[in-house]
Amino acid sequence: MCGICLVLTISDQKGYENDRSRSPLAVCHRYLQRLQHRGRQGAKIHFGTFGESVIGGLGCVSDAIPTDMLTKINKEKEDLWAVGHTRYTTSGGHQSSSSSSMRSLQPFSFILDNRYKIIFAHNGQLGGSPTTYDQLKKELETSYHFVTDSDTELFYAELCVNTNRKDDIHARIQSAIKNIRGSASLVGIVMDILTKSVSAFACRKNGNRPLFSVVSNHQWIVTSEDYMCRDELCNMDTHTATIEEIAPGEYVQYHADSKNSNYTWMKQTSRLCPIADPKRYCIFELFYFSHPLSTFLGVHISQIRKEFGRVLYQEHAQLLKLCDPHRSD
Repeated sequence: MCGICLVLTISDQKGYENDRSRSPLAVCHRYLQRLQHRGRQGAKIHFGTFGESVIGGLGCVSDAIPTDMLTKINKEKEDLWAVGHTRYTTSGGHQSSSSSSMRSLQPFSFILDNRYKIIFAHNGQLGGSPTTYDQLKKELETSYHFVTDSDTELFYAELCVNTNRKDDIHARIQSAIKNIRGSASLVGIVMDILTKSVSAFACRKNGNRPLFSVVSNHQWIVTSEDYMCRDELCNMDTHTATIEEIAPGEYVQYHADSKNSNYTWMKQTSRLCPIADPKRYCIFELFYFSHPLSTFLGVHISQIRKEFGRVLYQEHAQLLKLCDPHRSD
């Protein structure tokens, strides 16, 4: 169900001149490589300060964003933030042409109301089942012309159609996410062209798609899994870093504040909807996609999979015995 990553610089940008391995672009690229098991059809990173650069292509992360190209760009450009995505196709870009697949690569970038530049990526599916997706798309097509077959475009279409709360872009984004059916985790950057300000957001719409937040002295990182976060923190020279799982239904805003070229981010958390009870889980996420060393709602994926096996054996012991290759009878 794809892998996503958002990286925000906390300390002075100039502090990265001597160690660009900790720049948002480099960290985002490193995390996408560790999320490669979640998608191999393409990878892309958008990065910048108040402006935007893009690097990416089709295939695995190492093919889409070669290390030598990354190193060159990383030396030439400074960045305050980075948003990355590694793709597993669930909707859009199924056609054989590479141009269609390239158009469907996330993150998506668009201008809203000639004021906001929004860079956005998600994993999971927006629009829900094929039936509800087609229904929602048909409703939006009365006011919006779709240019891709990706479910990601539903988010932009909903923002364009929903003109309430124009004065509060994050309230508008939350409203759009609420209106789109389906289960997904989302990350994005918002640049206000009018006020020259930058903000970011992360949302775990329902809870089926895990999302984790890491904060250290130098960066905020939001990503699909936490196992590589623990590895990354072991290599950091910090004792204050923490990892938190973003709760189902939670929307987190990050607002950049710049004083004397020192960047900090103010965090604000709100809830889109109450936590679902009973909770609904995605067997595909727990059984197939997540790395065994990652966690989901505080439980290790490896433990969950062992429990799957135990229950499967209890319910289908006779059938499993027939399939045992070590039995001689």
